[in-house]
Amino acid sequence: MASGIDLLIIVIYLLVILAVSIKLSLKETLDGFFVNNRKTRTVFLVFSIVSTTFGAGALIGLAGAAYSTGISFGISNLVTVILGFTLLALIAPKIKRFGDKFGAHTIGDFFAVRFSHRARLLVSALTIIAFFIFTGAQFVAIGSLASVLVGINFTTALFGAALIAIAYTALAGLKGDIYTDFIQFLVMIIAFFAALIPFGILKFGLPTSLPPTHLDPFNFAGPIFFFGSIFLGGLYLLASMDWWQRIYASKDPKQARKIFSWAVILAIPLYAMAIALGLMAASSLGPGLDPDSVLFVIMEQSLPVGLLGLGYAGILAAVMSTVDSMIVVSTASALKDFYKTTINPRAIDSQTLKHARTFAIIFGLAGLGVAYLLPDIVNLVLLSIFIIATFIPATLIGMFWKGTTEKAAFWSILIGVIVLMIFAPIAFTLSWLPSFFAALISLIVISKFTRHSKTEKLSKLN
Repeated sequence: MASGIDLLIIVIYLLVILAVSIKLSLKETLDGFFVNNRKTRTVFLVFSIVSTTFGAGALIGLAGAAYSTGISFGISNLVTVILGFTLLALIAPKIKRFGDKFGAHTIGDFFAVRFSHRARLLVSALTIIAFFIFTGAQFVAIGSLASVLVGINFTTALFGAALIAIAYTALAGLKGDIYTDFIQFLVMIIAFFAALIPFGILKFGLPTSLPPTHLDPFNFAGPIFFFGSIFLGGLYLLASMDWWQRIYASKDPKQARKIFSWAVILAIPLYAMAIALGLMAASSLGPGLDPDSVLFVIMEQSLPVGLLGLGYAGILAAVMSTVDSMIVVSTASALKDFYKTTINPRAIDSQTLKHARTFAIIFGLAGLGVAYLLPDIVNLVLLSIFIIATFIPATLIGMFWKGTTEKAAFWSILIGVIVLMIFAPIAFTLSWLPSFFAALISLIVISKFTRHSKTEKLSKLN
């Protein structure tokens, strides 16, 4: 349980984040709420990308997985991020040009222009589901941290801490997300690299006494999962809407490419740090700990008063920088792709912005419900990735191959989802495999036997 000084540091950190969000919410516009008026500075985008991807799944999840099974899960995640950001750097200019041309806010906008309105609705519905599941994973981490901080039970801590995160996210949207991410990135760097790593080494030493299996790259779920997760994860980042929003928020195509090139460089030490902390716990503390609490145990045993509060602030920064992005993505998809196009197309921007904040609260609470029902960080993260994987083929192939038809894109995604639902209860960690390839094969085969729909805007897109 944290001391008064440690709690004071946490309170100051939260107040700063809230103050920044309130200030940014004043005179906010709809374009500012969703894409920061498409003119964000490079440093803010780079820090936002890194801090968003390095959330609970990366920090607490990787440390816990490294403690339980060694380097396997962490290495696959690190290679995934390197591959994914490298690919994003290559296609970001194309996405940025599309966003500027059509005033796009979501990945659903791409599907509406390239294919049809029904394709937009299907992709947006899956995006909303995937991202509130992802939000649930972050809330599990927040609840675990709050429980450790003030010594209350997990459920009470989960609801209290999550409500704070929802409130500050609803204020300023992506604009607030990007600028608070800048603060949260700096807090993470100071907390982990200036405090936790040095004091952790002094307390526990380097991880030298590890079981042989902890150095096996396939120990987490076998070689199929290891290589498959790298392949799938790299492609997943290309179809994940949080990165599309940051590309839309950039100034121009050249900057859109640059931000992911820098993000690769900054992400590597953060992921390596999370793996190292988990191995340190496995070497020094032995088996028997709850993997989701490993990071907290290391902090409590190695950091002195004051620095412990800073360490907890670092965890909060990692988690909350991902939470706000997940909520903004779900909100943008619901508002732009459903409300604005289907329910109330004549809504003016001020009206829509008001609903955006309401939707942010709704989707934040939905993510909270997921966290309460399934408090498992790693499995929640994997499930959200598997859902988004169902429309990776339609997104990427549709972007570059003019032969992709609307019917093929729509049915490819739907077939992928159905196959995922069939195989997930049978072999969860491998269920992406039949799902992804069912979507891929369906897309190619159906495209070969169907014609382009009148709703497709191939000439305007190019």
